[in-house]
Amino acid sequence: MLGIQADNFTDGSATTLAKSVCANEHIYQLNLSRNTLTKKYILDLCNKLISQSHSVRELIFSDVKANDDIAFSVSRILLSDSSISTINLLSNNAITKVGHAALTMTARSNIYISNLLRDVETDARAKEIFVRNKLISELLDSCITESIYNREIAIDLRVTGRPKPISAAEEKREQLFNQPHMTGSIDGRRFVYGIAERKGRRSAMEDVCLAKSNFRGNIDEHLFCVLDGHGGADCSRYVGGIFEEIFAGFLEEEGKGKDNPPVALREAFRKCNDLCREHHIKAGTCALVCYIKGSSLYTACVGDSQAVLGRREGQTLTAHLLSKIWKTSNKDEEERINAAGGWVSNGRVNGLLAVSRAIGDTDMEDLISAEPSVDEIELGSDDELLVLGCDGVWDFLKHQEAIDYLEDLRDPWFGSGLLRDYAYYKGSKDNISTIVIRLKDIVI
Repeated sequence: MLGIQADNFTDGSATTLAKSVCANEHIYQLNLSRNTLTKKYILDLCNKLISQSHSVRELIFSDVKANDDIAFSVSRILLSDSSISTINLLSNNAITKVGHAALTMTARSNIYISNLLRDVETDARAKEIFVRNKLISELLDSCITESIYNREIAIDLRVTGRPKPISAAEEKREQLFNQPHMTGSIDGRRFVYGIAERKGRRSAMEDVCLAKSNFRGNIDEHLFCVLDGHGGADCSRYVGGIFEEIFAGFLEEEGKGKDNPPVALREAFRKCNDLCREHHIKAGTCALVCYIKGSSLYTACVGDSQAVLGRREGQTLTAHLLSKIWKTSNKDEEERINAAGGWVSNGRVNGLLAVSRAIGDTDMEDLISAEPSVDEIELGSDDELLVLGCDGVWDFLKHQEAIDYLEDLRDPWFGSGLLRDYAYYKGSKDNISTIVIRLKDIVI
């Protein structure tokens, strides 16, 4: 990588430089400090950095008599896909509070910037974002050095902001799920969602994710599921293939859930469990379902996958756990298992299974319940994020940590991928699956 430090540039020679910067893929730093360039040239340069591909990671505009117009152009760079990590605007006293406010707001929504040097103090929230972005950068640098396989993923993230599929099998899943603009509408409000999955350090992938906007052909109904299989992938894949149809059937059946989503969800879980028994499927699966109808959100769960809502409370986006966690640490569950003739050893049912409720597990059906918890809340204008994840996520990330991590990421497709990889690099040894739903888009 090369650095360019340009002294005594005029607008004419600087125009040539701008073209060269965008044409050369090895220029890492562009230093135009203390040059007497006109505002028009600097604005033109910013526009080129926004509209054309380049390799610049450090942009130094210190002491160039920058004003608010230039601050606004730099803000546009921060809002673009440009992966500039350092911007230096020191010694530019003509930038007012308005210009600095624009820089602060856009920096908080940028996934690359880790240093924004100015003549004013950076607010605490922006500092947290810079720390997050620096961590992401360090993780990418780390996987570049680990292996050729990881290096290819990391380099692709560096260049495009999105990782390549991990394998041929996952490529098909990525084509199906990991699209940047999967959308729907909740109570008249548009939302966008993304899904990311990773086999991780396990030998096989046993998780299955489902997402169905405009469920049953209705624009106000949406279905999201995370199925975390155990003992093999047979159960999670089987339930993933039948749940949508079975649940839709109960929502339409008189006396079995019509106009009563909690009843329909419980009936659907029971039916899936019965079918696993009939087909002699011995594996099992945790199941987390979020069903949205109008402004109502219903969460059903067996196992230890979890759904977390990010709700705006004053200046803070606060994490709220929506689902119950069904493990043997729950005293009522341990008593139920003991009463059924089983026992709990080392936190596992009969020393084998770490969850107390699941679909399948037909060899332990007297002990492992398929009866889900079902909780209902009303979504409002303060609800901004909904995150579903398996235990491969939540065993390594706190709920508030995940919400803070995702708060200023405008693209939930990218956010779901980063959350998945963040859990992986924090040490998760399980399959990792997550669905991120941005209920309220950041207004730009």
